Amino acid sequence: MKAIFSSKYQKIFFAEDSNILKFEWLDATKKISDLNFLKEINIAADFVLEFVPQKIMVDTRKLFYPISPDIQRQVDNAILPSYQKVKLRKLAFVLQEEDLISQISVKQTVETTVEKHLFETRYFFDELDAMQWLEVR
Repeated sequence: MKAIFSSKYQKIFFAEDSNILKFEWLDATKKISDLNFLKEINIAADFVLEFVPQKIMVDTRKLFYPISPDIQRQVDNAILPSYQKVKLRKLAFVLQEEDLISQISVKQTVETTVEKHLFETRYFFDELDAMQWLEVR
């Protein structure tokens, strides 16, 4: 995977051969504001539109920002249209096994929109397992 973007809060990678875009949240999310979190989500949406991936991995193991219901709706409005536009096929989340609150926050964000998307979504605790699932047709 080639690094294509880096900020204080996330790194973004792209694997051209497998058409997979990867978002990796960073430790700095411990102190991220709502506004900055939404800015980062919009950056992610822009990269989805630019690289047109068929599959995406979101590594949330270092996402320490609790996503409130209001922010969940805003995330949905910011990112879902880009997923629909590129006809995303698979979305994998890598979760921190020990952090139940973070797991719930991430899953709620996705599950509030499950009826709106046509791509398959799965959750993993291991990045390798997520990547293997994404690479299967």
